[in-house]
Amino acid sequence: HGYGLHQDFPYWQHMGQPADSLLTVQIAIDPANEDNGGVELWPGLHRETLPHAADNPLDTAEEAVADTEAELIPLSAGDLLLFHSLAPHRSAPNKSQQSRRAVFVTYGKA
Repeated sequence: HGYGLHQDFPYWQHMGQPADSLLTVQIAIDPANEDNGGVELWPGLHRETLPHAADNPLDTAEEAVADTEAELIPLSAGDLLLFHSLAPHRSAPNKSQQSRRAVFVTYGKA
């Protein structure tokens, strides 16, 4: 189904760590691309918590990124994608016959 626009930090802020101390790593098990809903990131918008969506306080309002362009990050199996916990991102539905398995790990200071 993909997942909606969000930043990871709101999901982890209860840990009491600053956003700059958290890093998300996507490990691609299968290739990820436009056809199967690879991750889209908004470069340069990782400096602050963006306004939340009206229907979900953990997700990001689409209006917060309306004036900027997303970048789809194509990955091959085995590739790693690292991004800041405030980097807004989403994934479109997989409309292909190809799987899009991935593991997402969030690292923080000990």
